[in-house]
Amino acid sequence: MKLKRIVIIGGYGNGEIISTVIEDINMIKPTWELIGFLNDFDEIGKYIRGYPVLGKPEEAIAYAQKGTFINFAMRNAKQAKSRIERFNSFNIPLEACATIIHPTAHTSGISSIGSGALICAHAYVSVESELGNHTQLYGDSHIGHHVKIGDFTAVVANAVVGSKCVVHEGAHIGIGACIRENTVIGKYAIVGMCAVVLNDVKDFEIVVGFPAKVIGNISKYSDKES
Repeated sequence: MKLKRIVIIGGYGNGEIISTVIEDINMIKPTWELIGFLNDFDEIGKYIRGYPVLGKPEEAIAYAQKGTFINFAMRNAKQAKSRIERFNSFNIPLEACATIIHPTAHTSGISSIGSGALICAHAYVSVESELGNHTQLYGDSHIGHHVKIGDFTAVVANAVVGSKCVVHEGAHIGIGACIRENTVIGKYAIVGMCAVVLNDVKDFEIVVGFPAKVIGNISKYSDKES
């Protein structure tokens, strides 16, 4: 069986996580050939977890045009908007964006999974929920029934999104956070670690605590890189 070639846009952190999910998939059924990473921070030829850095993120379209799949790992909660806009400027077709699902993830009964999504070990998605393009669900996260998750959203380890919630594009749900059912999380909003969200969160807001309260707005970070 011919393996599907894939390159990860990113590096340390999120990119490494994706590489381990790919390895776990291949242990069950050989599927992917991870050829390397594209990022801004490492020199060509450097290795990350045994995989070479091949070039810059802008080179992804050239790989896609040659039949290589792409997965997006340039996530940064405070710079989500600028990084997503940069990735979109590459004009990579959705059909070239690989969806990576860990063998232990639960997705039966799910309504739809977008292109380029990542679902990590033991993540759970309940019935009739929708995951947008490039959604990332990390280990042991839980998505309730009839939830709509927007493009480029991250739900981090052990976070819970209650039933019938709507989470808009680029939002970040932090480690162990809990979102009450029927709640709306706005675009690029950040829900802090272990926050308990009882009310809607507006676009760009940062909320923390139990119950969650607004402590800031990330719009001032959206055009900056750290």
